[in-house]
Amino acid sequence: MWRKLIEYAVYPGILVGSMALAMVLFAAGVSAFLAVPLVIGISGAIVILLEIVHPYVANWRVDAVTLKADLLHTIFSTGGVQVIFEAATAGALVAAAEHLPTAATTWPSGLPMVAQLVLALVVVEFGTYWVHRWFHVVDVGWRIHSLHHSSGQMYILASARNHPLAVLLMSAAQLTPLLLAGVGDEVIALAAAFTAVHGMIQHANIEMRPGPLHWFFSAPDLHRWHHAVAIEDANANYGNNLIVWDVVFGTRFLPVDRPVPRQAGVAGMRFPDRYVAQLAVPFIFKRLYLDPTT
Repeated sequence: MWRKLIEYAVYPGILVGSMALAMVLFAAGVSAFLAVPLVIGISGAIVILLEIVHPYVANWRVDAVTLKADLLHTIFSTGGVQVIFEAATAGALVAAAEHLPTAATTWPSGLPMVAQLVLALVVVEFGTYWVHRWFHVVDVGWRIHSLHHSSGQMYILASARNHPLAVLLMSAAQLTPLLLAGVGDEVIALAAAFTAVHGMIQHANIEMRPGPLHWFFSAPDLHRWHHAVAIEDANANYGNNLIVWDVVFGTRFLPVDRPVPRQAGVAGMRFPDRYVAQLAVPFIFKRLYLDPTT
């Protein structure tokens, strides 16, 4: 019985719990600089524990080389690039927003924090949806993004395996509209925390049943299809946090006649195992095909 409870409760439970914790910390005067990493760290610890006690695929194991590479991606490729992008552009974007027409820079800051977070996620998702879709349908985009799909295991750190160029483009799509719209720092911090926590759950090796939530969120069952080995299955479900724009543009994919995939990766390609070599993937892309005539 407790296993079934976990399956239904873990996805909404961690998302709601992480956002509630962030709001409590903000109300207590804790800065976003400290609150966001704390929320991500606690949520990550819970995800890791659940991967151990209630895995989706019991025989998935991560070797030491893969774990080291993914940890470096977490620190540098994803976390580091996002911090650098925000530090380098936030001031300029805020200054630019001040020179835009009032209607373009007015954010409904009087709304409750939860409503502002939902609105911010919807706004952000529009840009990230099209960047993510471009990653999949345009050759140069796929060269940059394919590394994210190279993981043979869906587990917590698979969310962070990204090429720095991909993270840079996604960071621009996420942060630019919020800063130009005049969104407050706490809302931006909440959106950042939600994205990080959702990414961990979305990629986690945990048995979950999102139920009707997968009509609103880019839930784990949808995202497992996005990481399917067959590219024709993977070219769908582009939403990062929400699935709303996939529904609008007809790219939501959750077939009822086949089980959700238990394997991940990219068919016909062999990616390097080590971090530094993975950074070269966009530039050596054609060499990664197992069939050189592809």
